[in-house]
Amino acid sequence: MTVNYTTYDLRRGQDKINMKGRPYVMALSWDSFHPYVYARILAIYRVKVLHRSMAHPTNMDILWVCWFMINKKHKAGWKAKRLYKIQFIPSLDDVRASLALCSGTPIR
Repeated sequence: MTVNYTTYDLRRGQDKINMKGRPYVMALSWDSFHPYVYARILAIYRVKVLHRSMAHPTNMDILWVCWFMINKKHKAGWKAKRLYKIQFIPSLDDVRASLALCSGTPIR
């Protein structure tokens, strides 16, 4: 799967997500604590989608991911001059541990 993105110097970039390499992605967060969420891709599915508003079906890539959570006990950020530590969500019974992600959502 190919993901298009904008680089730090406002140029266009493109990455290929490969299950054999490093299958990790980041997306914009829905939480106010940290601007991004991180995930490991477990599988990539291609589905055909047809909606009432569409004239023809379109292909869509769906990512099955396992989410990481940020360790909030670790002092990190600009003031602490440290990167954030992430870890897998401990319980696989937790709904947030494994969810689908639309292909347009990953940043890189």
